Amino acid sequence: MLNRCNALVFSADGRWSEAFCTNLKSIGFGETFCVCDFDDLERAISRQNINFCYFSQTSHIDQIRAAMSAIRGYRDDELRFSPVILMAREISRNSLSDYIAIGFDDIVRFPCTIDMLSSRTKRQLNTELRYYETESYFGPDRRNYFAANEEQLQQRTGTVPYRRHSIQRDVFKGIEITDVFDHKPPGFLDEENEKRSDAV
Repeated sequence: MLNRCNALVFSADGRWSEAFCTNLKSIGFGETFCVCDFDDLERAISRQNINFCYFSQTSHIDQIRAAMSAIRGYRDDELRFSPVILMAREISRNSLSDYIAIGFDDIVRFPCTIDMLSSRTKRQLNTELRYYETESYFGPDRRNYFAANEEQLQQRTGTVPYRRHSIQRDVFKGIEITDVFDHKPPGFLDEENEKRSDAV
């Protein structure tokens, strides 16, 4: 399955990138690439295969944000919905919140076994996933990281406009958007109606 996917590894440490690429090959990736900047990303990214993007926590968070913005900024759905995973060693609760806000699909902590890495990677395939797009965020539903329990998660309602994309990644068919839902909260609709009235 992963032999039909590419892996792009972003890290400030070239030796770590090469070693991690070896681990990714061992779990079945067809192609792996060490990526340092946007030019490397452009050269390595595949338009035919699903691109898994792995970031090392050793990279500066501003560089990670810039690379994430480039990935999520592609117009091509096959690229902007690429699975993006952070590999982290020690991470504080505040740092975890910062990385979640960037829009990672998953955060895997070291030490981890090859089997665990394989399992967490394959979670991103062949299942329906939901992405949320707002003015300041584009990524998977992050509410479950902050809600204390299931009841709090269910009670949350969108207070700002957002677009929800339901997607599925298939190694044979590519990335398919199965549904798109636009949420406009009541207050936002009232403001829009007032603006239209003033314009008339």
